[in-house]
Formats: sequence, C-alpha cells, structure tokens
Amino acid sequence: MIISPKVVSLKPGEQRTVRVSVRPRADAFKEGEYRAHVLFSMLDVAETIQTKAEKEGVSMKLNFKSETAVVVYGSIGKGLAELKTACNILKNNKTKITITNAGKWRFDGWLRILDGDKKLTEDKIFIVRESIRDTVLNWAPKDTKAPIKITWVPLDEKKKSFTTTCSIKTGK
Repeated sequence: MIISPKVVSLKPGEQRTVRVSVRPRADAFKEGEYRAHVLFSMLDVAETIQTKAEKEGVSMKLNFKSETAVVVYGSIGKGLAELKTACNILKNNKTKITITNAGKWRFDGWLRILDGDKKLTEDKIFIVRESIRDTVLNWAPKDTKAPIKITWVPLDEKKKSFTTTCSIKTGK
C-alpha cells in the first residue's frame, strides 16, 4: 500500500487530501477480498495552547491529540459470500441469528425473512470474509419446528439474491 504524503501538517481549519494506492503484483494475492487499516494520528509535537484570563474568568491549558482509522477494501476477482446460519429463539420473542461467512468475499445487503410474498422482517447486514457475527431480530416465528427461510439481497444490484434455511433451536 502506498500512502502519499506520509506526513501532513495542518493548521486549524485546514484540509489536505491523502491518497492511498494499492498496487499488488499479479501473483501476490489469491482471489478474494482484502482489507487494511490506515491509522491517522497526531505527532507528539502537537501544539499546546494556553490562555490566561485577566482578574476573572477561566484559565485553560489544552493538550489535544487525536487518532482516527480508515478501512481500505480491495478485491481480486468476483465471487459470492458463503453464508451459513444458526437460529436461536430467545425468551423475549426475539430471534438470534448467528451468521458465518466462510467464504473469501464479504456480504453487504439485506437479510429478509418472508412468508410467501409477505416480508416478516429484515435487517441490514455487513459481514466480512471468514467471520462470524450475531444479529438479533425483533421477531420470532410462530412455528418453531419449521426452518426459517432467509433471503439474502445484496446491495450490489449486479449480484443475485439467494436463499438459505436456518434450523431453529430454542433456549437462552
């Protein structure tokens, strides 16, 4: 990853553009999605501002430092997330869905539960490659013996939606 410029000095109210470029060799990575974190932090030479009030008022000494990180995503090839689910009905009429993405591609879109054409519930989901996450829906199925059908609708309209099923466990 190439970052330019590597060091930036800004005065209050000033802005600068920082460019990030990723130029891997053709044989450096396999197909899939990759991410990196770029951390922006103030140097230890951050300026100290001190004010003194006359007679009455407020005296202040301010040492200010901050950090922020930006996530950079890139992909090689085109593929689909490999989503698997485990459903657990909670006591408070909610459903916890544990989503495993075993694939090399992230999923960014909607998790929808339908009864025929009627949408029962939906939740916006973002799950990166090779990860697990839980989502809790304010909904529980009436029939806990039948598996839940989940339709996954990607935000990228070029990708097709797909359906998975989730067997139900009851308990905590």
